[in-house]
Amino acid sequence: MLKVGFIGHLLTHRQPVATIEKYLQKCKDLGFNVIELSKGFLSLPGEDWIRLVEMVQKHKMEPKPELGIAQAGIPKAFKRPVILLV
Repeated sequence: MLKVGFIGHLLTHRQPVATIEKYLQKCKDLGFNVIELSKGFLSLPGEDWIRLVEMVQKHKMEPKPELGIAQAGIPKAFKRPVILLV
């Protein structure tokens, strides 16, 4: 099993959908088969989590969502909402 993360950084990109698609294809080309879905300090609606999972599955890889991130003690400035329009 080869696992890779980094999705949280891509969510802040100007064109997140296209950037994530390129990233996933590159991961697949390099032989990764598990993608960790971590949003970091970003706020992500449930529908967008589902879209991310579907994007990973479309590339024939296994999504590994990171759940239950404690938000206590994180400055409000770092809690930014992100919306993916897929």
